Amino acid sequence: MAFSADKALQNRLIVLGAPEQRSKGSQDISLVLESLKELISAAGLTPDDLDLESFAADQRPPQEWLGAACQVPFLADYRVVVVRNIGRVTPKKFWDENITAKHPFVLEAAKLPDTARVILVADEEPLGDLGKQQRFETAVSSWRRIAEKSDGVAYSFEADPSKIIGRLVAAAKERGKSLARPAASRLAEMVGGKANLALVEVEKLALYVGDRPEIREADIKALVSPEIEYSAFTLVDAIAEGSAKKTLQQLELLTNRHSKLEEQAFPRIFPLLHRQFRLIWQARLCLNDRCPIDNPSPLVLENLPSDLNISKQAPWLQSRLQRSAQGLKLPQLARCIKELEAADSKLKGLEPAYTARETIEQMALKMAKICSGR
Repeated sequence: MAFSADKALQNRLIVLGAPEQRSKGSQDISLVLESLKELISAAGLTPDDLDLESFAADQRPPQEWLGAACQVPFLADYRVVVVRNIGRVTPKKFWDENITAKHPFVLEAAKLPDTARVILVADEEPLGDLGKQQRFETAVSSWRRIAEKSDGVAYSFEADPSKIIGRLVAAAKERGKSLARPAASRLAEMVGGKANLALVEVEKLALYVGDRPEIREADIKALVSPEIEYSAFTLVDAIAEGSAKKTLQQLELLTNRHSKLEEQAFPRIFPLLHRQFRLIWQARLCLNDRCPIDNPSPLVLENLPSDLNISKQAPWLQSRLQRSAQGLKLPQLARCIKELEAADSKLKGLEPAYTARETIEQMALKMAKICSGR
């Protein structure tokens, strides 16, 4: 559903940033925040208005969200209550009932006066391990269902990987700085393609370079802290290159922040590596068929999965995957994936293993050896 501030305000309960399907695609938090500003403006309010109240979802119980909106507006048409960070709180924490028309929150929302507007906002980046991301998705999806059962409205703002570079260049220009597309691509890589994080970094970089008119790639490397996804990309690059030394160096960068590596292996490290090698496999299929990655031939498309399709990835990621795939063959990639699965089994106790760190190091070195052709 396309977002319209005027149409959204026709509803007393509004959810911003709720995915239509879990894991269908990542949300663009920057678009969520822009839409929130549009809503507040369309309601005739300013950020410091007396008829606007804003707080985080975990600061007050849901019953108080609705109660705060029931107050009579002072000077405006609406009393607007904005509840931020709804991914922190799931309805199950307060009610055992399934989300139906008889859910307690749904019944209370139906009693809101015509002047009340409650806006639930999923404006946090779901960073951390896979479990934390799944809890975020579950919570936000639940609030979406509650809005729908309450005759409210929910909007999703899925990230468009193809547009992030242009948005970063434009954001730098708004701040009086130039940002070359290759540098913007590097920034997008380092934040794992998360538009909101990248836009925040542009703002910081504009201050960092001072009077200099250009944000350079060296500035990005010096200032921006890479997300774990970027560390996984560089580790895969080292493995694909077949360099044991670089593989161990990049593995150390990826894992040195965690004292208990086994706690990060299953929710983060293995899924990230498995995802990358699945995509490299697809890139190799495209190279074998001599078709572009962003527009695979019908023959290649038949063999691509729907849930993780290389043609739908960001351009910067497609380029990186193509570089990794150029020196590898399908049998090598198949063996690398088997090494991943073997290490996974060892850490789960299904096969004999050493410590988590030694098991992961051994896995990475074996994969590097396979990719080197030795």
